[in-house]
Amino acid sequence: MPDNSHRGPVSRLPDGARPGLDAADPLAYGTDVSKLLAGAATADLAEVVMDQRRRLHERPMRRSGLALAALETALIDAAVGEILRRAWDQVDAEGHHCGESKRCPVVIGALGSYGRRELMPHSDVDVLVVAPEGNRPGCDQLVRLVYHGIFDILAQGVKLQIGYSCRSPETPGELDHKTQTALLDLRWVAGSADYLREFEAALDERFDRAAFLLALASERDQARLDETPELYRIEPDLKRGPGALRDFLSGLSHARAAFRIRGPDSLDQLAAQSVLYDRELRELQDALSQVLGERRALHIVAARPADVLYASLQEQVAAFLGYAGLGGLTGVGQLLRDHYQAARCLHHYSRVLCRRSHAARVRVGGGFIVCEREVRHPVPMEVVSSPELSVAAIALAHAYRVPIGADLADAIRLCADRLEPAKAPSPAAAGLVQILSPDGQPDVAMRYLRDLGLLGRLIPELGRCEDRIPSDPSHEYAILEHSLRVVEQVVALETTADPALAALRKVYTSLSGSARRALLLAALMHDTGKVVDSRDHSTAGAIVTRNVGYRLGLPPAEVDRAARLVEIHLQMAQTSRLKPLHEPGTVLEFREVVRDAETLEQLYLLTYADTKSVGRGVFRDIESHLLEELYAKTLAALADGMQPTDLREAALAITERAVREIRFRDISEDRVREHCQLMPPAYVVSTPMEAIASHIMMVRDLVADRAPVIDAYNPRDAAYTELTVCAYDDPQPGLFAKVCGTLLSNGIDIHSAAIHTRGGPEPIALDTLLIGCGDERLPDDVLQRTVADLRAVLGGQVTVRSLLERRRRVPADAVELISLCLKNPVAESHTVIEVRAKDARGLLYRLCRAIAQCGLDLHSAQVTTWAGNAVDSFYVTHPGGDRLSDASLEPMAQRLRAAIEGTTPHDTPAGEVPT
Repeated sequence: MPDNSHRGPVSRLPDGARPGLDAADPLAYGTDVSKLLAGAATADLAEVVMDQRRRLHERPMRRSGLALAALETALIDAAVGEILRRAWDQVDAEGHHCGESKRCPVVIGALGSYGRRELMPHSDVDVLVVAPEGNRPGCDQLVRLVYHGIFDILAQGVKLQIGYSCRSPETPGELDHKTQTALLDLRWVAGSADYLREFEAALDERFDRAAFLLALASERDQARLDETPELYRIEPDLKRGPGALRDFLSGLSHARAAFRIRGPDSLDQLAAQSVLYDRELRELQDALSQVLGERRALHIVAARPADVLYASLQEQVAAFLGYAGLGGLTGVGQLLRDHYQAARCLHHYSRVLCRRSHAARVRVGGGFIVCEREVRHPVPMEVVSSPELSVAAIALAHAYRVPIGADLADAIRLCADRLEPAKAPSPAAAGLVQILSPDGQPDVAMRYLRDLGLLGRLIPELGRCEDRIPSDPSHEYAILEHSLRVVEQVVALETTADPALAALRKVYTSLSGSARRALLLAALMHDTGKVVDSRDHSTAGAIVTRNVGYRLGLPPAEVDRAARLVEIHLQMAQTSRLKPLHEPGTVLEFREVVRDAETLEQLYLLTYADTKSVGRGVFRDIESHLLEELYAKTLAALADGMQPTDLREAALAITERAVREIRFRDISEDRVREHCQLMPPAYVVSTPMEAIASHIMMVRDLVADRAPVIDAYNPRDAAYTELTVCAYDDPQPGLFAKVCGTLLSNGIDIHSAAIHTRGGPEPIALDTLLIGCGDERLPDDVLQRTVADLRAVLGGQVTVRSLLERRRRVPADAVELISLCLKNPVAESHTVIEVRAKDARGLLYRLCRAIAQCGLDLHSAQVTTWAGNAVDSFYVTHPGGDRLSDASLEPMAQRLRAAIEGTTPHDTPAGEVPT
């Protein structure tokens, strides 16, 4: 049977809430507010409360902030209690019952400043109603009546800001650390006291004290509450910042969590537990009373919920509190002097409470404790003989995001030294599944496992990678260190504020917990195959990943997904760097690799993290751009299900859409349709509408002026420049070689190029290049000079040779080829030339000249540099548009090799490229 003996309101102040009041004060002792409210009609309740508040707000007592706030609170308590009493009476009169009990076990509690008995004249009044769940007509009716009563009387009548929530012991609801902080203030106001205790017990069962303390500490660090100089502002903020009320509450919340305290008498309870000495308690109460008195006066003077003691209000506040000037100080001077003294006290004891709270030994399971923001063990030697405890300690450090204490770390290291490498499922290895969880710091936990010697013992496959270096010279770290850095890069996406990583962060945070765990396993294991088979480490690594994943007991679906990611972990980087992304065939081929959107998302993240972790300067802005472009296009291809045979049909559909969208930009329908019909279908399908419109206008200007049209701009927040060249195509191959030579003469690097030729009686080249000076966009002066040079070269006024000689940028004669091959991929309409060579100045220019000298039309180029080597792909055809026959690939490869290695790039006359 619920105890409803406390169903009435609080009619008098609790004894502990009276400091600073005169014993003869009628409001403190003599007036029974509940009698006034009980005798009033329901329609008059708001007026009674407002009248009592007006009387209370006339009291300017200087150091009685706590007592006056408690009086304000008691008045609202009485009103809330009366609302509940009348609701109960109405439910009784209607004959509702709640199970075996006649009365429903409902309780009304107070939260926030209301719960702490620190209400200000314009404070929010936060009310919590605790009621049973389920279909109970009496309870439901009672809760509705209480809700309407509180809002009708207190919100609409008295004009208070009401915060209202409803919970039950059965389902307390979400308990993040902000909610838990609010519930620490929970105070009984009216209703069943037993039911409130039942609710508090349910809260305590779900209350992780260590996690809460650490969250409070992080919140305090972010609020910069320990920056003492902020305390001395001329216009103090009484609520926020060092020395303000929230600073004090931060320390108090730490102490409540550490020492298991709830409710408004927390300071008294801390004194009873000797966390605070009596002298400290008195100093704190005096300082708190001073600042609460200032805030109360500020509310009354400003007639609104003000918190900053602005200079324009200081004289009024000082006068209201009775400061008249003394000892050479003005009233405002006295007010600020007393404020600074009180603020220093609150700030000091806030830090004291935080320090004493973190020194408390908070148990976190398995015999471990969190103390001084570290995971520790009371008897570290117990861990030495238990691998399971060693892994559990690291799992706790992972979950709570705190380091491991020095003594415990030494014990774990000793434990690892005694272990033999695991050859079968290990109880300790099972704890690694928890460490792979994204909820925590898996990257830090993995480093603990490695540095303390456990990782290689529990997962020997990773142990064999610890001291091995990869065969790829571009890597700056040993295999296992590289993999740990990949895990770090993935995990860092959760909290990054870098705008350049916004797309990656959005993808990562949208993944499910299971998908993240599979991704982290793949990141950890992706290079383990290098120890098995350096030539095909992806396939070998996938086998290793499956063996490890199953041995750890991970769900089969997660293991299979992780192994699949390891198997294809190089595909996205290679595609984005070496294949033309404007070609739908590239995207369709890559779509077949990933197969579904979740794999694409995980591979996108893994590719970014893997490339970023190779070494400094490897993952540049252009790599990021190409990777994001491939991701976006493949995601769209997965969504619309486009097939290779649909290309021309898709181009026709997009042409009609372009006609509708572009015609409003002073471009006729006929011009739009003509342009799309004369361009290759791949261009129409892959080019944004804005770019198509821009190209149409460039072609219009070219036809009108008979002079090349050059457009260049620096995209916002990008470290590259986009250059578009529109010119009549040369009768012989070599136009792109001229563009490369001109850029070389200006010291410009080419990151990628999309080369298109518009058909018709006079073919027109439309080439778009991403260029830069190293890893930076072009400065304005270089950009202007380059555009002028291109116009001159393509217009025939200047030769590339003269530009190179004039600027002393003639490339070296020698080209050190590593490999050169030609192939005809099944899904491509072009022959692909893949070149790998030692990077050197002018290399791309020489390669393009050689392609032109061999009579081939260049349609697209993908350019990248990796570990000092150029890795380039060129998509070519015969001048008629057909790709090379399979039989002619090897002879053409020999001709190209001879042209690249044996031709001096500046030995031809004005025509630049010999026919």
